[in-house]
Amino acid sequence: MDRFIGIVLCIYIKNNRILVGKRRDTGKKNKPYIGFWDVPGGKIEYNDKDIESAVKREFKEETGLLIKRCEPLRYFMFLGADIPPFLQPAFFFPYRIEEVEGNLRAESDLEELSFKSVNELKKLETTPWLRRILESELPSFG
Repeated sequence: MDRFIGIVLCIYIKNNRILVGKRRDTGKKNKPYIGFWDVPGGKIEYNDKDIESAVKREFKEETGLLIKRCEPLRYFMFLGADIPPFLQPAFFFPYRIEEVEGNLRAESDLEELSFKSVNELKKLETTPWLRRILESELPSFG
């Protein structure tokens, strides 16, 4: 039986553009979607106090920025036939990042960080979870 994993997604929108980066080959075993565009985020770890602390940790690891304020959005999951290749059953917890401080720099699992419009992202090769956000969750971002 497969175990579920929890994944946080950090949605930072500035001037109607979403912060994304290309997934980097970090040498980790079974790292899917190398070279695909994605939002900062990652697995919830055992020592994370709660989901929001995982969001803050992942965002800092991948962008160098500290989150001052964030808000949870509607979670979703991939189950059964909907599971993308190379992914186990997972719950995704997207958070809208409202306010940050620090200097933006690509670190950890992402490279080439930039702000892109929804239309630009729809033309690029993006991860299945980012596609899902762009297609069905984006209206809730306001």
